[in-house]
Amino acid sequence: MRPGRRGRGAVVGVRDSKDPEAGHLALDRSMFASLVARVRAGDLRP
Repeated sequence: MRPGRRGRGAVVGVRDSKDPEAGHLALDRSMFASLVARVRAGDLRP
């Protein structure tokens, strides 16, 4: 899903592309930005 652009309360849906039926996480924009920053920095392991 793409980040919502409708106001402050917009959320981003995140799912596992290898298991799309497993559900998703709903993150607010600041949490999504933090997740992306950690992934780019290599802070998260599979």
